[in-house]
Amino acid sequence: MAYIKNDMVFFDYNWDEKRRNNEVKSIGVNEQAELDRSEGFEMLDYINSLAKTWGWETDNMSSFRQLERIIRKEVPEDIQTHADILTWLQDNYTNI
Repeated sequence: MAYIKNDMVFFDYNWDEKRRNNEVKSIGVNEQAELDRSEGFEMLDYINSLAKTWGWETDNMSSFRQLERIIRKEVPEDIQTHADILTWLQDNYTNI
């Protein structure tokens, strides 16, 4: 089980089926890829990959939603790559 579309806090995402990925990866595969924070499938993939990397339990919905809020509202817009967002999260949050 993973964080899915119906679990998400925000409802204004674009849902481009071409960007859909059914395989949850760990961070590291696409570290220099830029995250499109308006694309729902990209956000889901990134949030789920962070959760996998951090060993989160999939039933911790409040943490998934908090992470989504932080990425959308707190991470500065000029920080765009997967690796840079991860670094910002690690530098600014001890717990999510």
